[in-house]
Amino acid sequence: MKEKPAAGERDRDPKEKTSQPPRESVSLAEKPEAVVDPHKTKEHQDKAREEDGPTVPSPPKRQRDIFDVIAAGLGALTLGVLILNACLIKQGHELTRNDQRAWVGPEEFGIPVIEVGAVPSISVTVTNHGNTPAEDLQKKSTYAVFAEGLHPEPQYTITDPREPSKSILFPGERQVFYATYDRPLTAEEVRDIQEDTRPLHLFVEITYKDFFGKPRRTALAQRLVRSPSDPSRWKWRILGYYNAVK
Repeated sequence: MKEKPAAGERDRDPKEKTSQPPRESVSLAEKPEAVVDPHKTKEHQDKAREEDGPTVPSPPKRQRDIFDVIAAGLGALTLGVLILNACLIKQGHELTRNDQRAWVGPEEFGIPVIEVGAVPSISVTVTNHGNTPAEDLQKKSTYAVFAEGLHPEPQYTITDPREPSKSILFPGERQVFYATYDRPLTAEEVRDIQEDTRPLHLFVEITYKDFFGKPRRTALAQRLVRSPSDPSRWKWRILGYYNAVK
């Protein structure tokens, strides 16, 4: 036999849902972390890589060092090539200038009279062997009597009566000037010259400007000696110590 329900339970609607205990609210901060699907994450990563394009792997450190050394070597080589080209261009300009410039120098000398009381004076021929005129031409000369082995500094005197700014020597042109001793020869000087103990020396200096405006200088020194074939005759012998062509 079934028991009768209690009064309170008999009046309750059977369709009425049984009340549930209230749920506790969980804040976003306290919300547990979602479980990440590793497969899904890999798919997302692959998709991101496809959108960003292919990734170039960086070379290892040793390979990067080799690249740096090669780059430095190429840079040094390029710099060297540029410097070499600049030097070649400068050398080419200098060769062109030397080919076109004026070249002036003495080439013919007279023989002085060596006697007591005589004033040595000789003619000197100057020629321009270049391809352009020599401007502001100035000719200087001096004599000196000294023993062989000494190298005194020449004290030049201007022997050209014209002003240097008005003196021009054209290509192939020749000019003659006279180099004169500053006083008559003494008996002692004549004896020393003739005995070759203190020979007579002649110094000539030619200064001018070439077509490009650059100062030029030619210096020549000679010593008066006896001719080997005829001791009664004199000749000039060039001394290399003082010679200069600039």
